[in-house]
Amino acid sequence: MPPATPSAEHSLLQQFVGTFDTVSEFAIPGAPEPFRVTGRETCRLDMGGFWIVFDLESGEPPLNFRGHGIMGYDTLKQKFVGVWVDPSAAALQLSEGSVDAAGKVFTMLGTMPDYFGNGKEIVTRQISRIVDADTKEFEVWRDAAGAASQRVAFIRYTRRLHA
Repeated sequence: MPPATPSAEHSLLQQFVGTFDTVSEFAIPGAPEPFRVTGRETCRLDMGGFWIVFDLESGEPPLNFRGHGIMGYDTLKQKFVGVWVDPSAAALQLSEGSVDAAGKVFTMLGTMPDYFGNGKEIVTRQISRIVDADTKEFEVWRDAAGAASQRVAFIRYTRRLHA
């Protein structure tokens, strides 16, 4: 059996590849302002162009953070799929979704632990926006049942330019 070849959807993942400086904002219940932190993300294309692998590091001890994600296009589901892990919870955060017609806005629905609620799983909406060749943005919205949607995280990525 010949190996699979990446599809047009897989080629859209190339837009995420690179090393980026990050500025993150996280909503903390009861806090008057979001918590802000800077960091760095590296993103590489792997497995023959089928998957992108994200590594995010931000903050400084004792508030440093590290996370790891994988995203690709599932040709059977005909959807983008992703997984995220970090030390905040011993739970996989799974998501799936689509991209807009321009190939620049990826919208994923997923689940994650409710860190500030009852410890159960909540539904999230994650939006990745390719702003331009050197800038991207990522938002996580909490779409809790019976409550108004709330943005809980925002990250702006600026490509590190090499001299």
